[in-house]
Amino acid sequence: LPARLVNLSVALRVRFQRTAEETDIDDAVQAGRDSVMATAGDDPRRPDRLSSLAAALQVRFQQLGRQADIEEAVQIAREATALGRARGEDRATRLSALGLVLRDQFRSAGTMADLDESIHVHRQALRAIEADHPARAIFLLNLGGVLRTRYETTRRPSDAIQARSE
Repeated sequence: LPARLVNLSVALRVRFQRTAEETDIDDAVQAGRDSVMATAGDDPRRPDRLSSLAAALQVRFQQLGRQADIEEAVQIAREATALGRARGEDRATRLSALGLVLRDQFRSAGTMADLDESIHVHRQALRAIEADHPARAIFLLNLGGVLRTRYETTRRPSDAIQARSE
C-alpha cells in the first residue's frame, strides 16, 4: 500500500503541474503523508517516501505560496536526509533536494541562514557522489544556482567567483 500511495502522490503532483487544479496538489500531499504514515520507521524506503512528500509540499508552496508548506517541506527533507545512506546518488539527491527547499524558504522569508545552509548541503551532495558520476552535473548546477542567488542578494564578488568555479 505505501508504494501505491507514493506513486499516486507523484502522479497527482505531476498532474497539478500540468493542470493547476488545486485539489490535485492537496491530494498529492495527503497521499504522500499517508505513504509515510504507512511506512515503518526502519523501512529503507522511508527516506524516499519522505522526500516525495517534501517535494509535493514544495510544489504546493511554489504555486500557492503557503508558508507552512515550505517550513514543513524543510523539516521533512531534513528527516529524509538524516535517515538515508551516508554516500551515493540517493544521498546526494536527498541533500540536493534539501538544498533547493532551503533556497525556496530563503526566497520566501529572506533569512540568510537558510541560503547559507542551502549552499552547505549542496556541497555535501557533491561530496557524497563520485567525481565521474553522470548525475554530478545536476548537483553542480544546483550549487551554482544557489551561489548565484547569494551573489544577487549580497553582491559579494566572492560568491560570483564561487558560482563560476564550482
